[in-house]
Amino acid sequence: KSWYVIAALAVLLAAIFSGWYYWGILQEEKAYYDRKLKEGRELFSKRDPGSQILFREALNAAATKEEEAAAKINLGTSYFLTNRVEAVRILKEVAADGSYPSFYRAGAINYILNYYSASEDAEFMMGVVFTGDPWSSFLQHPTSRSRHNIYLAMRRGYEWSTKLFSTFYAEYWVADWYA
Repeated sequence: KSWYVIAALAVLLAAIFSGWYYWGILQEEKAYYDRKLKEGRELFSKRDPGSQILFREALNAAATKEEEAAAKINLGTSYFLTNRVEAVRILKEVAADGSYPSFYRAGAINYILNYYSASEDAEFMMGVVFTGDPWSSFLQHPTSRSRHNIYLAMRRGYEWSTKLFSTFYAEYWVADWYA
């Protein structure tokens, strides 16, 4: 009988410890992640590159692949303020990582491609964005910097995005191409 009492107490103590760990430590870590992400977004909305530090802290505190992908997307987009090449590198990582939720991968593709809509920088698109797999395969003519070639590559990129996860912006872009 005493064996059953000891086993029951051990199970009870393990349950209490597990609950304490989950509700105490894990919830504190989640709150830290959420706080860093929110503070980073506030700085980014003011176009403050200091947001990169906060997004990197959120990335380091990420407990799930979803949190990691969200922090990386925020970090990547914040680098458009200071280092476009680094921004694209980080966002390409998210797009290529099959362990991230499709929603985030599609979002990363959209952010990369949206950069051309804002800048119309053909040299950057050809020299940075449409390089490496699968990005270079989107180009019809690998050396042509014509608008048609870039728009075709962007359409193919948005089609990849919609295959991962349908977003209004990507669907609109693809539909506009075929209209």
